[in-house]
Amino acid sequence: MEELEDFWVYLLPKVVELVKPRFDAGFFADSILVCLREANAILKSHVLAINN
Repeated sequence: MEELEDFWVYLLPKVVELVKPRFDAGFFADSILVCLREANAILKSHVLAINN
């Protein structure tokens, strides 16, 4: 379990806030979907900022 604790330090705080409770509760597929949605939102905001 220690290697899982170390893993969270590599993620953005917002991602950890959204994903970790779901992951800890055993909702692994939901954790992945939430993480991908947040990554999409972050990338979208960066792309929009660059193009404006």
